[in-house]
Amino acid sequence: MDKKEVQFAPTIKMSTYLVAFMVGEFESSEPVLAGRNNTEIRVWCVPGKKHLTGFGLEIAAFGLREYEEYFDRAYPGDKLDLIAIPDFASGAMENLGAITFRETALLVDEHTASRAELQRVADVVAHENAHMWFGDLVTMRWWNGIWLNEAYATFMEMMQVNQWKPEWRRWDSFAVERAVALALAGLRTTRTTECSVLHPDDCRAMFDPLTYEGGAAILRMFEQFLGPEVFRKSMAHYIQKHVFGNTETSDLFAALSEGSGHPMDKFMHGWIFNPGYPLVTVKMESDGALRFTQQRFSYLPLEDPEAKAQQWNIPIFLRYRSNGKVQEKIFMLPEDAPATYSYVGEQAGDVEWVLVNGGGAGYYRVVYDVPLVEKLLDHFNELTSVEQFCLLSDMWAGVQSGAVDCGTYMGMLDTFARIPDKNIWSVIAGSLFSLWRIVPLSHRYLFSAVASRFTRRMYDRLGWDAKAGEDSLLGGVRSACVGVLGVLVGSGDIRAEAMKRFRQYWVDGTGMDPDMRSTVFDVVASMGGVVEYEQVLTGIQTAKTPQEEQMCRRTLTSFETPQLLSRTLAMLLDGTFRTQDAPYEMHGMLASYDLTAQRMAWGFLVVNWEKMLKAYPENSIIRMCEGVVALSESALAREVRTFFAEHPVPEGKLRMRQILERLEIAERLRGKQDELIAYLTNWS
Repeated sequence: MDKKEVQFAPTIKMSTYLVAFMVGEFESSEPVLAGRNNTEIRVWCVPGKKHLTGFGLEIAAFGLREYEEYFDRAYPGDKLDLIAIPDFASGAMENLGAITFRETALLVDEHTASRAELQRVADVVAHENAHMWFGDLVTMRWWNGIWLNEAYATFMEMMQVNQWKPEWRRWDSFAVERAVALALAGLRTTRTTECSVLHPDDCRAMFDPLTYEGGAAILRMFEQFLGPEVFRKSMAHYIQKHVFGNTETSDLFAALSEGSGHPMDKFMHGWIFNPGYPLVTVKMESDGALRFTQQRFSYLPLEDPEAKAQQWNIPIFLRYRSNGKVQEKIFMLPEDAPATYSYVGEQAGDVEWVLVNGGGAGYYRVVYDVPLVEKLLDHFNELTSVEQFCLLSDMWAGVQSGAVDCGTYMGMLDTFARIPDKNIWSVIAGSLFSLWRIVPLSHRYLFSAVASRFTRRMYDRLGWDAKAGEDSLLGGVRSACVGVLGVLVGSGDIRAEAMKRFRQYWVDGTGMDPDMRSTVFDVVASMGGVVEYEQVLTGIQTAKTPQEEQMCRRTLTSFETPQLLSRTLAMLLDGTFRTQDAPYEMHGMLASYDLTAQRMAWGFLVVNWEKMLKAYPENSIIRMCEGVVALSESALAREVRTFFAEHPVPEGKLRMRQILERLEIAERLRGKQDELIAYLTNWS
């Protein structure tokens, strides 16, 4: 057998976990030169997919140039390869100079992809590119500091994509992702942002929204508190001081303190080393002063006295209208709250409205007393879209925690549903589907009528197709409306149009806005039969892009006919789906809003648990199990608890406790059924 000797040039100094060798049949794009040293950047893929490399290559080159300017330091390597791997358990990995990706996170056709699919590629490429500095050039000392890598790379990812595509308003949409972290951090079983790592399982458990989005949200909050330029210079100094070295969180605190003149070790300590986050309560006194109090937010009652007593130093971004003028003040609410902040030279009657989390950068929730809420709703249009989102998101969290009446929330939706904002509609649609689960069959016709009223109004305004020159983010609003009307409400006209466009798509690839494609497929699956199922199944094999293949796989899990559900479940273990994908399809079936689908999926998991443990990547098992949060029907919930008590997840002890707590929260939401029925009855 012939042998070939390959010699490599000496590598720069790096951590050993960042070394990677790639062997396979790959072809590359033409190189693009970028940065201070004209670094060669290439995208590599399996043969036949080179035409999908241009978009990822463009954002990679942009990011390299911008990161060099931000950190005031050249890219550390002599080349940058981005490699798309067909079967890859992780989303991406920041190997120095040879970044690896799932195909869906790097290869895309920018002419046919939805905005969300393009954003996914841009986000991941920008994230991994940021690691070349923050993570590779400077690396955490031990795995307890993994948040230093991932939170900062997520923060920089948002910044870079926002600069590259300002029309996407990436910092605004980050509010939705921050809300995911807030949901996890609101659990009694949550962990601290940084915690000790004594076993590989401890490390694996930290690759979750608390590390990525939660950590990034904390950094964003303090960047806004200090000012972007002070923050940037501090981070550039951090990189310069620790280049080719290892750091602790205290090194980050020191860099920010030195650069800003603030005691950042004191200000940030609680956010990194305390679990959870604060709920800020604000009330206006008769003399015009605002009284702030804080406590740890929790969906379930806190039992631990220490948890109840937790306090934070909280950056308050106050925005208010007084004497006809909008004003802003930023100050630190000390950890020894309660505290009172007084308006200078203003009386209570002069203040038209007050917003505590102005700009939406705060990593906390806010509850206002009734007069302040009423003032905000009266001047709702004076708030920015992200501020409106935060107000609604906090209200929905209040419903889930039991603090807000379902009827009050539904009444507020009538106001929010008039706003054509993608983030707001993500909450509206998500909460409607969640509440649908708890509505008894006897009242579902009323709930459908209410949901239709909220949604039809916006749908009539936007229609099916994008108009010339409209905001590109309106596609997300349109998609949410069609999803609610077509899947939840079952509107005949929506379903008919969805079926028409679905069939036309398979004839010649036309008739469907990319931003609507996934929703159209969902609507068709909710009513589709064997013919539509076979078409989607064929689509997996004939897909022109990784995104289309992924969409077809996901759609198979949304059909509701038991015969078709059984076919899809069988594919999870027969090799039809790659092992990197099958756990996520199982998650989708468990999380179905259809009770029959949930029961079938759960039964399949119970019977085939050992086979799944052997077949699927270890890091995907716990993510698959997250789907059981939707099994809040009492009998199923009991089965879930019994099963996992007897079958612990090998590497997910903490996250499994969190999943079961989220299931308990979903069960408790069912206890608000009477509130919802009362609202529906009065509405009718």
